[in-house]
Amino acid sequence: MWAAATLLLLGGFVAPAFTGVGLALDVLLLVLVWVDARRARRLAFGYARPIPPVLHQGEPWDGLGTVTVAGPGRVRLRVREALHPALGGGPVEVTLTLLPGEEGRVLLPCRPVERGAVAVPPAAARVEGPWGLGTADRLLGPEVSVAVHPQARLDGEAGLRVRQLLQQRPGAHPRPRPGASAELHALRELVPGDPPARLHQRASARRGRPIAREPAWEQDQDVVVLLDCGRAMAGRAGDRAKLDHALAAALALARVAVHARDAVTLVCYGAALGRVVQVDRRARSFAPVYAALHDVPADLGESDHAAAAAWVRRAAPRRARVLALSSLIDPTAAARLGEALGSLAERFPTALVHLEDPGLVAQARGRPETLAAAHAKVAALGMAERLDALVRGMRARGVRTVACAADHLALGAIDAWLDARTR
Repeated sequence: MWAAATLLLLGGFVAPAFTGVGLALDVLLLVLVWVDARRARRLAFGYARPIPPVLHQGEPWDGLGTVTVAGPGRVRLRVREALHPALGGGPVEVTLTLLPGEEGRVLLPCRPVERGAVAVPPAAARVEGPWGLGTADRLLGPEVSVAVHPQARLDGEAGLRVRQLLQQRPGAHPRPRPGASAELHALRELVPGDPPARLHQRASARRGRPIAREPAWEQDQDVVVLLDCGRAMAGRAGDRAKLDHALAAALALARVAVHARDAVTLVCYGAALGRVVQVDRRARSFAPVYAALHDVPADLGESDHAAAAAWVRRAAPRRARVLALSSLIDPTAAARLGEALGSLAERFPTALVHLEDPGLVAQARGRPETLAAAHAKVAALGMAERLDALVRGMRARGVRTVACAADHLALGAIDAWLDARTR
């Protein structure tokens, strides 16, 4: 029809009568398009997308939106889902032609990459009218808020270790067994290698031979996890921020520690003391802990390690174990961290699990091809040597230190907790 109207208008140059006919036909077509567009706005169909309120970072979710026709006529439409970049999925467009009673599907693949609250906008649809002349743009469904929590399922050796520890059942009434604590388990004869403090004076005098104390395995310990959320953790390690890896490691450690009847306190701090989350060992679900920490931001200021250590000395139980998660990239900041942890090690068993900076490691271990790359390697080697010296100083003050890559951070934290538990 548009072509016929155009030919009539062109014919107006030969015969003026054709011009009026062409204009009338154009007006008729515009009216038909307007009517068809209004009918497109009234076409009855529904759209549902079951987006869950909670997703976990790094875990894929394949959603499925469904379009159902409720009216008597055929519906032709193009659905567009503009998924938020934090969900790791790009825009999705699907063209559907549905008869009454039919159901169309829109696949929504996503893999969340950023933590926090994410707003998913309504889907947009361009609907054709019954005559195929006009279209109407419509919004489908309301805006949905999704909370992206830290990674819950770990891969590789770390995931296997977590599953093994969670499968162990300590029982409702665990029996005391030999181990390392201040409580007495049994008396036995003193053997070579026992420290002098093990000697039981009264029992030795009573039996006429050296008798040693056998301490009990300490149960129901208190574990304080110091999570550095400052500038050192704002950088990226792989496809995620360092803080994301540290949060996943801290939560995995908390899960296995609570399962072993330990009391866990997670302390997030940056330039100031942030959130303090105490994990209830009697809780059956860990979801509230994930919800409390899912939107913890990385502070671009320098971390106040001294304030975090002061909080531990003030609020932590007397026999608590302290485990810090951080990343050593700056010798000055690392020295402040070492001073704070060294002061804690005088009162509490203290360990540091630090995430190796991938950029620094790559520069130090890489093979330079240019003069600039050689200068960068020398600088990286010097920085690594200074950090190693600081780590040796921490160990000399009683702080157990473990260096891990991003994919082994959870494993290093769990091993450090197990080592502190058995000492």
